[in-house]
Amino acid sequence: MTLRGPAAIRVSAGGLVVVMSPEAVKVACIARGWSITQLARRAGISMPTMASALRGKAVRPSTAWKIARALEKGERVLLGELLSEDQSEFERAPRDPRGTTEQ
Repeated sequence: MTLRGPAAIRVSAGGLVVVMSPEAVKVACIARGWSITQLARRAGISMPTMASALRGKAVRPSTAWKIARALEKGERVLLGELLSEDQSEFERAPRDPRGTTEQ
């Protein structure tokens, strides 16, 4: 996998959000022989949160970090490898009221 650009990170009205690549997360689980449920448990996040991330929805940076950290315990993974290049979720996300989208 190659490091993704910052397209998957944006400042929205709710703060900084991250969109992970569902495919990259699933491939990482398969490579480790883990189910999505096992990954959620190892990451310390709820299944609804994991399901949201796997639908390509924006999640908190701390959630993305927990998933990457759990996957790293099996094999080194960079958070950037799990980020989505898909802009569609960001286009639907509310923008920062100050009008800024990047810092």
